[in-house]
Amino acid sequence: MGSEELGVHYHQTGDLANALKSFNRMRDYCTTPAHIASTAFRVIAINIEQKNWLGVSSQVTKIRSLQFKPEETAKNAPKICVAQGLQYMSLGDFKEAANSFLNTDFSLGDSYNEVISSNDVAVYGGLCALASMNRSELQSKVLDNTNFRSFLELEPHIRRAINSFCASKYSQCLDILESYRADYLLDIYLQDQLSTIYQSIRTKSIVQYFQPFSRVTLDSMEQMFGGSSDRSGTSASNGTSSHTTASYEIFKNELISMIESNALQARIDLENNVLIAYEESPRAVMQQQALDTVDNFIREARIKLLRLNAMNGGLEVKPAPKESKGKSAGMDIVSLVDTGSNGYGNFQGQGHSLRSGRS
Repeated sequence: MGSEELGVHYHQTGDLANALKSFNRMRDYCTTPAHIASTAFRVIAINIEQKNWLGVSSQVTKIRSLQFKPEETAKNAPKICVAQGLQYMSLGDFKEAANSFLNTDFSLGDSYNEVISSNDVAVYGGLCALASMNRSELQSKVLDNTNFRSFLELEPHIRRAINSFCASKYSQCLDILESYRADYLLDIYLQDQLSTIYQSIRTKSIVQYFQPFSRVTLDSMEQMFGGSSDRSGTSASNGTSSHTTASYEIFKNELISMIESNALQARIDLENNVLIAYEESPRAVMQQQALDTVDNFIREARIKLLRLNAMNGGLEVKPAPKESKGKSAGMDIVSLVDTGSNGYGNFQGQGHSLRSGRS
């Protein structure tokens, strides 16, 4: 009890190192799974503040290995999910982070407010899902998820952003997220990954927008995904002058970077300012398949010739001969069979002839 109170005091005063030592000393006096889990959750909270994600993972594994009563399992499961979600999100694994937050039960409530709130679960889960899932997954795993829908009701703008993305209203989705960028930059867990998450969502939006087309003018795409100042009407109205704006050049460089990283399968016609979808020629694909088949045939033939040469040169390693069943049973067949000059093989000492069958 004294170690717990001392650990809470150190934690509240910001002395995380001594708080962790105090909670670790409590483990020697924990006898029930509930006490062990309570101590582990306190250690997880400190490790999260220290950004020691390996320590978070080890404590989560320890809690999962404990045997709880059904009511204790239902109480601890949401805390485990959000702890793992924070770990995955901070490490950049947005798909696993989204799955962890989406599996969090709404019964979490305010029981873990020292680490995360229900509003945070809605924001983190929604942003990670937007950054890592396609439209069908967003519809089935997020919008149609009755449990996570309760979290989204706490942050309706996240639900509107996901609905806009699923409805192919990418500009509206990006505008909603951009309006909350300043707030999210103040989040202690989200600020380090916010730019990466937003860029992933933007890249997905551009790819999804271009997917049904064979060619799109850069002007139309720049109006859809360009800067907010361009969409509000502060840019020039005609196409010729819009080409000279800094936003247009930034957007064009962004498309070039996406093409170079194979995120966008397209080519840019700078003369006509058109983005053209890259389509592989069926003739080239068939020729490449034929060349791959020939290469595989040559490789297999070379390996077989090498093996034949090794066998002819006596370089093959043969397995050791298996012992006969008679020898393993205590009877030596070689000592019983006499292969003399007659070549018929008589059993020595038995008086039986294998040739005549007479004794």
